[in-house]
Formats: sequence, structure tokens, C-alpha cells
Amino acid sequence: MENDTFRRSFKSIVSMKYFLVFFLTLSFVSCHKTTKKLDNDYDPSLKKMMIVTVVDYNKLDGCGWLLMKSDSSLLQPNNMDDSLKINGLRIGINFHQLKDQMSTCMAGTIIMLDEVKMLSK
Repeated sequence: MENDTFRRSFKSIVSMKYFLVFFLTLSFVSCHKTTKKLDNDYDPSLKKMMIVTVVDYNKLDGCGWLLMKSDSSLLQPNNMDDSLKINGLRIGINFHQLKDQMSTCMAGTIIMLDEVKMLSK
């Protein structure tokens, strides 16, 4: 009887060890590091500049020239140079968002352009 109890507890311990090894292996496998994939708007050769297209929204009341990202969302730059105001022009930009400003356009996020590189005319 004593031997039978020992066998049951031994089997229980072995089963628990297998479960623990399985659980820990599963935990380590599922906790792998993910690398952030670059958005389609970014071109690594342009120092992580966002690629956008200049679009003419002058027909929309209160809007002017906006920048369209690849997902069709819009950016409203407050300091865009006149030489860039060409409908369909593709440019690379670095920018920061201006959260303390409002616009009558309401068609895009207001931004300040920090760096611009012309890609095509």
C-alpha cells in the first residue's frame, strides 16, 4: 500500500513536470520579439521620410494644398512652399503634428513640415 501511494505521487510529480515544461516552452515561444515593419509610406533610402502626394483641395471651402498618404488620409501643412504646390507631386517629408492649432478645412491633420525632398514632378 505504501509502495502504491509512492507510485501515484511519483506519477503525479512527473506529470506536473511535463506540464510545467510544456507550459514554459509555450510561454517562451509565444513571447518572441516582433520587429516593427515600416509603413508603406516610408522609404528607407530617404532617412525614414514619409512619402506623400500633393493634392489640390482648393475647391473644398477653407482648404488649400494638402498631402495625401498612401492610406488616403490627409495632412494639412501650415508651412508648405509655393514651389511644392503642384497637384500629383510626390515628396518625402519629415514633420511634426501641431496639436494646438485649428483650421477651417477639417480635412486633415495639421502639421509643420520639418524637411521636404522632391521625388517627382
